Order: sequence, then C-alpha cells, then structure tokens
Amino acid sequence: MKRAILILGFLLIAAGNARATDTMNAGELVEWCESTKGSHKQFFCDGYMWGFLELFISYQDNDNHYYLKEGTTDQFRKTHKTCIPPSVSNVQMGKVFLKYANERPEQLHKPPYVLVNNSAVKAWPCEKNN
Repeated sequence: MKRAILILGFLLIAAGNARATDTMNAGELVEWCESTKGSHKQFFCDGYMWGFLELFISYQDNDNHYYLKEGTTDQFRKTHKTCIPPSVSNVQMGKVFLKYANERPEQLHKPPYVLVNNSAVKAWPCEKNN
C-alpha cells in the first residue's frame, strides 16, 4: 500500500510538470523510460507501467487473459488479447515496451497506451485457441 501511494505521489508530481495543452505520445514515454534511474521521469515511466499492468489485471477474464474492455470494439478485444503472467513487474513491462517502441520509430507519434498494449500482445500472446 505504501508503494502504491509513493508511486501515485510521483505520478502527481510528474503530471504537474507535464504540459497542460499537449497529450503525451509514445516517443515521450520512451524518453522518460530511458532516463536516468531514480529521476522523476523514470519514476513516471515505472508508474505508467504499474498502472497499465493494474488495468490489465482489473480486466482479467475467466481464462486468465488480460485485455482492455472499455471503449473498445469486439474485434479490437479479440485481436489484442494478451496473457501476461502475474509475475510480470512494471520494470519488465517497461523493458518490453522500450524494445517494441525502439523497433518501430514510425509509431512513436501514437498515444503511449497503444504501443504499451501492442508490446504486451506481442510479448505474451494467448494461445491460438483462446
């Protein structure tokens, strides 16, 4: 619980430093995730990944598949399922995201959640029959 409060605090600090008129893109998240360990940007990256994993867990179905439900079409949910193991940490998720994003520089203009989600789908696909 203390860790969650600490991460939330860092997110609030980072949000205060964010530009109010712009929306973050995946390229900016890459920059933050590649920043110096212990910096406020790195804390923001860790918190973003932690929040994303929590979102997946909150949308777990009966077969242990994690996927985004709200605001998505049935086709999107069907093709963007991922079976993230429960042991995956926010740090590991960040590394998976960075690898995926750095291999696709033409997609860095997209919202961060798109590339984070796609990186999880690629790293931990569900079995074909699911």
